[in-house]
Amino acid sequence: MSPANAPILQAKEIRRSFFVGGSEIEVLRGVDLKIKEGQSLAILGQSGAGKSTLLNILGGLDKPTNGTVSFQGQDLTDYSGENLALFRNKNLGFVFQFHHLLPEFSALENVMMPGLIGEIPRHEMMERSAELLDEVGLGGRMTHMVGKLSGGERQRVAVARALVLSPDLVLADEPTGNLDSETGAQVADLLLDLNLRMGGALVVATHNRGFADRLESSFTLADGRIVENI
Repeated sequence: MSPANAPILQAKEIRRSFFVGGSEIEVLRGVDLKIKEGQSLAILGQSGAGKSTLLNILGGLDKPTNGTVSFQGQDLTDYSGENLALFRNKNLGFVFQFHHLLPEFSALENVMMPGLIGEIPRHEMMERSAELLDEVGLGGRMTHMVGKLSGGERQRVAVARALVLSPDLVLADEPTGNLDSETGAQVADLLLDLNLRMGGALVVATHNRGFADRLESSFTLADGRIVENI
């Protein structure tokens, strides 16, 4: 647990550049960000603004060209690949626009996967995952292979997978961006309601202002910089 009012995650002067065809493209140009325990935060911005890149860096899926990311006071930018993977599995949950479920497994097995990787007993993960799938309305579909599920159902599975270990922080990258408006609203409801009940912090990258307005605070990224705080 972090001390009172201390950020659970803090990013300082985050910069990220890529080289394409011999040219350097600056995607992030000095982003500072603090996330407190239990806080919900939206990152707004158009496609190409750097939202996904920032989220990947916050979650340890990518490293900044310059700058630091710390979680509960520990600098993540110096973690080895193995330590970073262990950290992500224990502390973070991810929801992506394209669910990234494993097609060769059932809905239940996909939700169980983070716990199995973390060596939690299989029977415990099966019980926990079944309860969570029931909560997201998939109690009757949990043994179906994910290829047999609709897009909205797959994203519900992805939400359950992200929350099954009650992570300290959930990072969601356009979690409703690939869904129709009605299904997207249902997935947003599930993500917000379940995360609130479990007490973790939530960061959502989205271009949907209506979704962002439901979170406690938000900021806008444009041209790799924070241009607006709300």
